Amino acid sequence: MLRRRLDPDGRVVILGAGPTGLGAAHRLRELGHDRFAIFDRATQVGGLAASFVDPRGFTWDIGGHIQVSHYPYFDELLRVALPGQWLQHQRDGQVFFDGELMPYPFQVNIDRLAPETRWRCISGLLARGAADRAPTDFADWMHQRFGEGICDAFMRPFNEKAWAWPLEQMDYRWIRTWASAKDGSLAAVPDLETTLAAVLRPGGSGAVLRGNANEGTFPFPVRGGTGAIWNAIADRIGRDRVHLGRQATRVDARARVVEFADGSSEPYDVLVSTIPLDQLVALAEQSHLVPHAERLCHAAVYVVGVGIVGPTPERLRGRCWIYFPDRDVPFHRATVFSNYAPANVPVGGEFWSVMTETSASPHKPVDGKALIEATCQALRRVGFVDGGHEIASRWLHFSDYGYPIPTLGRDEALARIHPELARLGIYSRGRFGGWKYEVSNQDQGVMQGVELIDRLLLGAHEVTYWFPHVANDPAYYATGE
Repeated sequence: MLRRRLDPDGRVVILGAGPTGLGAAHRLRELGHDRFAIFDRATQVGGLAASFVDPRGFTWDIGGHIQVSHYPYFDELLRVALPGQWLQHQRDGQVFFDGELMPYPFQVNIDRLAPETRWRCISGLLARGAADRAPTDFADWMHQRFGEGICDAFMRPFNEKAWAWPLEQMDYRWIRTWASAKDGSLAAVPDLETTLAAVLRPGGSGAVLRGNANEGTFPFPVRGGTGAIWNAIADRIGRDRVHLGRQATRVDARARVVEFADGSSEPYDVLVSTIPLDQLVALAEQSHLVPHAERLCHAAVYVVGVGIVGPTPERLRGRCWIYFPDRDVPFHRATVFSNYAPANVPVGGEFWSVMTETSASPHKPVDGKALIEATCQALRRVGFVDGGHEIASRWLHFSDYGYPIPTLGRDEALARIHPELARLGIYSRGRFGGWKYEVSNQDQGVMQGVELIDRLLLGAHEVTYWFPHVANDPAYYATGE
């Protein structure tokens, strides 16, 4: 056990009403600690998991979210938050390649490819050999793991689009924390014997086990999008504890006071922050930590929603999310969002909807003003939307902080920043508060908040944030050990 950091009468201020902040608040209330309050600059809860309804009545998430759970606690939280208000969907991730849809992960389904491309991928696997040195970066790791053919066909173009960051500047060690392709497709290793068997053995394609990334189902709210979850949890916590439209402008770490843009201030004994860590360091005026915070890199994300009149095209019925490595397509992922819930489209007619994500950074600039039209053109070009489809709605959302990049200097920067903040009673967790992409799904965000409160009040260990390889290992929670 660790030393408790919060007295029973200590006041907790939480910055951010996304999954991590709400998870922390929910756990405080469960443990009977009522001296807390949540503040968020947004006008609704949910953070990057919020949902919106556009003027035409289409519901949109900020990205193609699904509920992937590693934790019984999270499963129970979803159940009590929205009792009986769930739809169940078969996982169906696809890759759009050479004009066709194929199951993901790409690297364990190369028997689906055209003969020439398939041979380039197989010959790359044959040429890999045994790695006699540690990789130097993410790009080097991918080449060692998947070979030149798979990297050229999918891995490099897709990851360049999704991360919007030079792959040679990214670390690879974070990937080791993923236990299966359900956590991330990079965890699926193409076995040469299995790959050749899929191509050559009697029975043809599909004769062997694959990465099982599409095995199982996932829940989705009946209405309200993913944001319905976080609105329901905020209701359970108590809306009187959730203060929206309150932007923090300064953290007086010595006096332990948070100052807000409206001129108000809030004292704290412990500050739980889920705002981007680099911004927190600046707000807390910790100048000696600024050089470390400047090593934390991120990509922005544009989400474009396109609502369309008519029935869902046959090839997209039942589809969930689709990856696009093509460099002439602006987005790296598209979600057929109308398939997730009938209430995601307006009543009073037949509609369907597709939602795309496009990453941007100084290394990959994106013209946001032109993106909606470029997205619509790309959807037509790949055959998802044809000339006969009437577009009923176009929606755009921009998140400056979309992906925390696991750069080569990230872990060292985090190791310098966190201990200094903890000495001041400041604990930073969450997708950008913790800056660990490998444990930044919604369930992991909630548990970062829950486990932090358990540490502060009970002296328990935080597993998810500090031990991602354990948090992503299904055996840990299956055995309870």
